[in-house]
Amino acid sequence: MASHALSLAGRTPDLESWRTFFRQQVVSNAEFWLEQITQHQASPALLQRERDNILKALTRALQVPAAGQSAVSLLRAFHPYMERQGALAQWESLAVASIEICRRQGNKADEASLLDHLGELKRDQGE
Repeated sequence: MASHALSLAGRTPDLESWRTFFRQQVVSNAEFWLEQITQHQASPALLQRERDNILKALTRALQVPAAGQSAVSLLRAFHPYMERQGALAQWESLAVASIEICRRQGNKADEASLLDHLGELKRDQGE
């Protein structure tokens, strides 16, 4: 028998159980990368090596409402790195998606911070 959270003695989990499990995994993944960024901010080599994984986690978290706040926190933590790398066009779409999450949640503080980041991106792009 499998040893994961959805193992039910002799039963196949229903669709909603799988959806819940998936949402929990997306949140956990975003929180894992947030912790890694926080612990390794002074290690650009690690962030470069893991950049694609971080971006995948962020993109997925932005798509799952239950992971919204984790996505916003991850984006804010990874913003300085992405800004230094000059990946502005890709980063802009993720910032806009995060701002929309903040607006839906009524999270004015994070919305203001992300609007500031978006303004910096626009300035850096010459807009």
